Amino acid sequence: MFDSHIHTAMSFDSEMEAEQAIESLKKNKLGGVFTEHYDFGYPEPDKFVFDPDDFFQRYAAHRSDTLLMGVEVGMAAGFSSEAAALTKKHPFDYVIGSIHVVEGMDIYYPEFYEGRSKLETYSAYLHAMELCIGEYTDIDALGHIDYIARYAPYENPEIWLEGELKSAIDRVLKAVIEKDWALEFNTRRIRSEKDFDAVLPIYQRFYELGGRHFTVGSDAHGPDAIGWKCREAVTRLSAIGLVPVIFKDRKRIAL
Repeated sequence: MFDSHIHTAMSFDSEMEAEQAIESLKKNKLGGVFTEHYDFGYPEPDKFVFDPDDFFQRYAAHRSDTLLMGVEVGMAAGFSSEAAALTKKHPFDYVIGSIHVVEGMDIYYPEFYEGRSKLETYSAYLHAMELCIGEYTDIDALGHIDYIARYAPYENPEIWLEGELKSAIDRVLKAVIEKDWALEFNTRRIRSEKDFDAVLPIYQRFYELGGRHFTVGSDAHGPDAIGWKCREAVTRLSAIGLVPVIFKDRKRIAL
């Protein structure tokens, strides 16, 4: 069992030391993947990046069959060549492709949503995701498809599989399948069965369209979050028919 999405202090927004993460993984009887942020096209260019050489040098002694080294690439249109150069140059085990920035704005901030409806912001988010999946060539899994729901200020922030958003979600899922990427299930927002029930239809639809592989990750930025709901996620998605995988040396391995 692996938690395939962990941020240590090498990421701008985490203060967790590697030793804390490793202790938590051992306590929870988990393997793990350090996936530090490297965002392209971020409004503040030096904020969500790290030095890959320093990363591999600093963590070389910890790397093993149960602790792998990865990167979370923040995708933005027009930066696929730079991203591929990064991931091909360095010996990452696993590469997540995520959307954090839409129309030049970090969707974490309230300004992105001001004066716009949920349909407008979610459509823009899913369109940016679809474009980047089509453009990027060296990615293993699409990260947290429901990331926007963490921060959107709407009464119901979930991504719906109905109405006008359904076709946009379908296009994203079909693009993931065409690229033969895995689809990450990110457990950071999961607090109850109700939260699982709100997100699982996306993965059911992924399966219906022909998708088969998923990764699971807590997106932990602190030791207490490592492994959060990961086992439950594997159980729920496996029941759909999806296959849990990890990546080692950029090779997909079924668990």
